[in-house]
Amino acid sequence: MVTYSRLAKIKKPYWVLLCVAIIIHLSYLWSLSSGALRKFCSDSTLFPRVGADFFAIYESGWDFLHGRDIYHHDETAEQITLALAKGEQRAPYYATYRYLPHFAATLGVALNIFPPLTAYVVWIIICELILIFNIELTRRLVSSPEKFCWTLFFWLSPFPLYLEYWMGQFSLLMISLVFWTILLFLNGRRITSTVLWTYSAALKLFSYTFITLFYRRRWIRDIIICSVVVIVPSVVYFLCYPAGFERFFFKY
Repeated sequence: MVTYSRLAKIKKPYWVLLCVAIIIHLSYLWSLSSGALRKFCSDSTLFPRVGADFFAIYESGWDFLHGRDIYHHDETAEQITLALAKGEQRAPYYATYRYLPHFAATLGVALNIFPPLTAYVVWIIICELILIFNIELTRRLVSSPEKFCWTLFFWLSPFPLYLEYWMGQFSLLMISLVFWTILLFLNGRRITSTVLWTYSAALKLFSYTFITLFYRRRWIRDIIICSVVVIVPSVVYFLCYPAGFERFFFKY
């Protein structure tokens, strides 16, 4: 673990590295309002306004609350404008919803506590807090201040993080859940690691590849629980909304 007293004694080049990382990260946040970096990314060029993917989650939560198929997303801009004019708390625009139903029924519903733009700002703040938490965990893991400076640089400054914020995506949440799962797994925290892994797999199926870690410890029951939680609600949902099944598996 790197103590703060040791970190304060790092050499000048590493202070420069830390300052560069912070400046780069602040430029990402600044560009969310100014759009200065938007032209450097294809997705942010295609979606000139912030939060298109985020509002897909927000809209799916609204659909879930109102008994509509979360995969429909076939409304025109005029229909959305009309709904907003009627006073409905709807997303002003959104990309295509590409997640399993779990996400709409959990985080999507929770986000509907706030108006759309407020929810987006809240989500960016949550992402920043997740980053701070991950950096603190990393500080406790690495053995030298120099290594910590490099890991902090990689947490704060990768350009895909800017795209993550601009689009309002959830890859940082998935990666963090996997990071926390691995740490808990290595410390033998079986229940907590299984819960986090399960939600991460329900969020994005990439996380399900970590099944090999659980299998190595013969945590078969945990693998079964995760599989059931991911598969069964999805099957039930698609039985209720067959059109959603077709859109999710064949049109996206």
